[in-house]
Amino acid sequence: MIKVNRAVYDYVSPGTPKPLRLKAAEARADLAPADKLTVLLVLSQDADIEVQTAAKRSLENFAPLELLEALEGRLDPKVLKKVASMYPQDQAVLARIARNPKTDDETIEKIARRAESEAVIGIIAEDAERLARSPEIARALAGNPNTPGPVRELLERILNPDEIHERLTGEDIADIGDEEHESLSNIISRMTVAEKIKLALTGNKEARTILLRDSNKIISASVLKNPRITEDEIVRLTASKSTADELLRLVARNREWLKNYQVKHNLVLNPKTPLTISMRLIGYLYKKDLEALAKSKNIPTVLATAARKTLEARKKYG
Repeated sequence: MIKVNRAVYDYVSPGTPKPLRLKAAEARADLAPADKLTVLLVLSQDADIEVQTAAKRSLENFAPLELLEALEGRLDPKVLKKVASMYPQDQAVLARIARNPKTDDETIEKIARRAESEAVIGIIAEDAERLARSPEIARALAGNPNTPGPVRELLERILNPDEIHERLTGEDIADIGDEEHESLSNIISRMTVAEKIKLALTGNKEARTILLRDSNKIISASVLKNPRITEDEIVRLTASKSTADELLRLVARNREWLKNYQVKHNLVLNPKTPLTISMRLIGYLYKKDLEALAKSKNIPTVLATAARKTLEARKKYG
């Protein structure tokens, strides 16, 4: 079943009067392009033949530019899948669907298998996180005769990881020596962005340590999505003053990591943490840490003031 918002529901719900459904089916309702597309697809399956026929006719006459605009909106994955099946040769339509974050992996795989345009193939190939998550998509692209050579080489490296990749995704081990660390850093530095993202999502502790320092924000952020990352690593990450502010933002959004007191404390103390986050977390700190903050000369004045006010409030209200 297609999930719809209130604007769409008012025209397609079981209780909507036929005249109102017919108005929407004839594309006479005042709706945003994405909502209009959803309404027509739902009403094209309406039990009333007149409404159903009108909706199908409106879909056939959907203005091309309006359709492309609609495909950039927040659409249910089933809507995107249906449109992809309706326009299997329209590369502009397929490009919009491939770029829409709501499109599911099954639809992307089907597009990857038959795409004729290098632009569409490129859009899919650039989504390294999805390729790492769904190798079926990479295989579909690799099997597409229209996939250009450079992309095909990238896919081969994703689908057939070499011994080094295995070494970086094996079991987590104790910290290795400086020489070995430098060697692995050099190996990773020669990887493509797509390979680095895949490694960030699946790599072991050594790979994660190296990639967290990558200058590409997408790569370093992908490490935080690695299911093997540990709380100890998050504690060290938040304590480091060289950690990028975007990584600290991502950590602050994770409720599980924020259950760790040291993570909260580190975020408040870290100068790279956005002030809005530090201010939000300051109320969770222990008294001794608040007292240290209130006297500190190494933090923003507004943060020290907030620490003093929090202490005063606790004294006042017990």
